[in-house]
Amino acid sequence: MDLKVDPAQEADMDDLMDVQFSAFDKDPYHEALYPGDPASAETRKAAGRRTLEEWRADPSIRFMKCTDGQTGQIIGYAKWNLYEAERPKEEWAHRPDVDWCSGRTKEIAESFLYATVAMREKHWVGMPHLLLSILCVHQGHQRKGAGTSLVGWGLRLAEGLHLPVSLEASLAGFPLYSSLGFHQVDTIIIKAIDWDGNYDRHYAVMLKPLEESSLVKRASAQTEELEADSSKLN
Repeated sequence: MDLKVDPAQEADMDDLMDVQFSAFDKDPYHEALYPGDPASAETRKAAGRRTLEEWRADPSIRFMKCTDGQTGQIIGYAKWNLYEAERPKEEWAHRPDVDWCSGRTKEIAESFLYATVAMREKHWVGMPHLLLSILCVHQGHQRKGAGTSLVGWGLRLAEGLHLPVSLEASLAGFPLYSSLGFHQVDTIIIKAIDWDGNYDRHYAVMLKPLEESSLVKRASAQTEELEADSSKLN
C-alpha cells in the first residue's frame, strides 16, 4: 500500500475526526472525552473544535496524517507532543479542566484523563521527551502499515533530537509498539467502578529509551552549548 505521512493542516480536521471516531468506536475512554452520539455530525464537529483549540494553544503539538497515496484519503493520524527542553512545574503539573460535560460523565472523563496525566508526571517531571498522545487508524485500513508509518515518523524525529519516546498503549496497540522497540515500564489501571464498567481497564505505559549512541550525541551537544556559553562570558 502506498502510504504518505505529512503534517496535518487545520483544514483536515473533519477527516481526522472521522478517523478518530472510527478507530475508537465504543471505546469508553473516547466516549468519556467526546460524549454524544458518535455517528452525529455535530458530535464530531464539537470534538474537532475542541481539538483545534488545543492545537492552537499548545506549541508542543504535532499532528501527522497518513494518507493513501492512490486515493488521497486520510486513513490515520498521530498526535505528538514534542518537549525539547525541560518544562517548569506549573506547566507539566497542570490538570486540564473537564468543562465539556457534567455529572457522572464528567467524573468518568476525569478518572481516565487524570490517571493518564498523573502517570506522565510520575515518569517525566518535565524532562525532555517525545510523547505519542494519540494514534488512530480508520477501521477499514487497519493492519496495512499506517500505524507503523506514523510511529516511524516520530521515532526518526526523536532519534534526530536524541530524545526518548513515551506513550500509553491499549491492549490492541501493545503488539505494534512492542515490535517497534518500546517496552512497558508501568501500568495505568482504571477501576471498573470509576467508569461504570464490569472490569478494570489497563493501559501499558511504554518507553523507547535513548540508544547509547544518542546519549553520547546528546551529551556532546550539551557540552558544546556550555562551552559556547562560557566563551561568551570570557
